[in-house]
Amino acid sequence: MHGAAVNLAEQLRARVRSGVARPDVVLATDMVNLPALLGLARDELADVPVALYCHENQLTYPLQPGEKRDLAYPMINWSSMVAADLVLFNSRYHLESWFAELPNLLKHFPDCSHLPYVPEVRRKSEVLPVGLDLGALDGARPPAPVNAGTRRVPLVLWNQRWEYDKDPPTFFAALEDLAAQGVEFRVAIAGENVRQQAAEFEAARHRLGRRVVHYGRADVGTYRRLLWEAWWW
Repeated sequence: MHGAAVNLAEQLRARVRSGVARPDVVLATDMVNLPALLGLARDELADVPVALYCHENQLTYPLQPGEKRDLAYPMINWSSMVAADLVLFNSRYHLESWFAELPNLLKHFPDCSHLPYVPEVRRKSEVLPVGLDLGALDGARPPAPVNAGTRRVPLVLWNQRWEYDKDPPTFFAALEDLAAQGVEFRVAIAGENVRQQAAEFEAARHRLGRRVVHYGRADVGTYRRLLWEAWWW
């Protein structure tokens, strides 16, 4: 978030110098320091419309226990929103949670508060969910039951990173509560473990026992099948 703008601006200048046409639009993610990029490439990007896509933000992103938020990063998010012509959020929840917390960030200013800019940025903000082409999943669709009355055991799928920000304790607590009630279900714990140990996942795997039908990273074919089974049962 601090250094990428320098590299991106240099790549952009090199492309324009080589004869590639100036871009029709800039679509940047919230991991880019947009004002820095626009300043460094001011000649190449003059009058080019700019959209900022926020797939997350550094103000409401969950912190690990004991971790303190570095406000320099949400300030990059904020200044990028001010600089953009259009701000896009991947969900309504994301948009609302950002603007709910934003005044607490801007109140840190000793003078010249940015609070008057908030309504303007809100007006140019919209929700645009991530686009998905699900056609590639069609080949993994399980066959329909021969008997329309055939009962399928529901599959609950975890398909996120095995990290604190995905709140695995709440997920596993809900499953264990269902199990205690005698509800019949299967669970696939897929995804990537970027830590050396994921103790809560191992513990949940042990407690859920035979209900766990998949554990660990899934190859493409397996993952597609799990998606179908979790959606259609």
